[in-house]
Amino acid sequence: MNDKLKNFRKEFCKHKYSMFFFLFYFIFSLSLLALNLITNNIYNWIGIICSIGLILAYKKYFYNKNKINKLILILIFIIPLLFRFILLFFKYGNIESDYLSFLSNARQYSNGGTLDNGYISLFPFLYSYIALLGNIFKIFGEHYNICILMNLIIELIGALFFYLILRDKFNKSKALKGLLFYLYNPFSILWITKCCPVIVVNTLLIICFYCFSRINFKKNNFWIWCIVTGVLVGITNSFRPFMIIYLIAIVTFLIRQYKKVSVQKLLITFVLIFSSYSVINNLFFNVVQKEIGIEVNGSQSGFSLYVGSNMSSHGMWNKEDAVLFQEKVNELGGVFAHKEMTRLSFERYKNNGLNNIWFIGYKAGILGRNLNNYTYVEVSYSIMNSIFNLIKIIIKVSLSVYLYLLLIGNMIASKRCIEYYEEIDNYNYILIFGMGLFVAMLFLEVSPRYFIPITVPIMFTIPCGLSGRKK
Repeated sequence: MNDKLKNFRKEFCKHKYSMFFFLFYFIFSLSLLALNLITNNIYNWIGIICSIGLILAYKKYFYNKNKINKLILILIFIIPLLFRFILLFFKYGNIESDYLSFLSNARQYSNGGTLDNGYISLFPFLYSYIALLGNIFKIFGEHYNICILMNLIIELIGALFFYLILRDKFNKSKALKGLLFYLYNPFSILWITKCCPVIVVNTLLIICFYCFSRINFKKNNFWIWCIVTGVLVGITNSFRPFMIIYLIAIVTFLIRQYKKVSVQKLLITFVLIFSSYSVINNLFFNVVQKEIGIEVNGSQSGFSLYVGSNMSSHGMWNKEDAVLFQEKVNELGGVFAHKEMTRLSFERYKNNGLNNIWFIGYKAGILGRNLNNYTYVEVSYSIMNSIFNLIKIIIKVSLSVYLYLLLIGNMIASKRCIEYYEEIDNYNYILIFGMGLFVAMLFLEVSPRYFIPITVPIMFTIPCGLSGRKK
């Protein structure tokens, strides 16, 4: 025991940054799991018990097994694909709120009609999904199932790039296991049915990870992948404006490489990525402004900040804040209304004083837990078919089991990352992004739905952490 402790101390002193970072990520993973263990929901308890059983069974029977019968393997891959294509045969309705805004504007776009320019000017990042879906509607028609088919294809593209990253990092066998874990994700499957950019953002995040992982400083053409990465980051940001966190994660990764790579190459990498991102970002705002004929600004998160500072609503959307925001828009215009709401949000946080500590903690609970129940309610509400109670129970159980597989698997993998840090060190920017995104969202409007992009880096953590080899 003393020898193990001495070896750990020796390794920690030698690789302070890597081991401290993975130790910090382990604490973060443990916190996410703890948030979801605070439950009195029977389906959550079933998910906890079943996920632990599956993890133990995998470790005992499948962890070191690389060869599986080909027919069985093909069947295992076909089943989740069938689940996805079955979604095309449901009837959908009760399309409300943001989902209705995306759908109605996309239909208007496809017909050359007038968009809800006032709303888009306040939240310009809605435009990307509207334009994407609107162009698809122009070609294939405006039926709601066309939206589902588009989301489905984009989601499978994400699966392909998820597999490619794991294959390049490890080998084909481990990549296939990771791909299976991705394909059986009920959250991805069910959110395909919603007319919103959740699936698109997740896929673009995976492609961003892939492009950055292709940068090889030993090759002269590394700059090409730098530009491609910057362009993809800019495109992703046009759907959800949080990719500045990913750029920060990349910077921390590049700083860590200064002993292995020349400073000149590191600077070139950063400049190419950031400049490509900036070009796409500016181009996006110019296109939106030209399309709707209203001035938009690059920073329009004031309303979300203000809602996030409301202790009485626990940082969630509420009618009172929405009414006040509309009054400010009528008085000041969209751009200055957001700036005013930003100022008011800082005043709120200042007035909250020490209460901000428990307030942020409470918001962490809203953001980081209950994704399974939230997903079930959101999806089941829009499906008009009569579904047997047994099927409903199976869906609820599968969501709970998968959620706890993610959280428990992430916690186990993050612990192993501390021991096998050298194998995983080149992927720590993905973990930094996941943590950074979670923390940043705590200061904005919160909802379980906003946790979905954080599941993407978690899904990478599990196969990377469990596949490391101790040095």
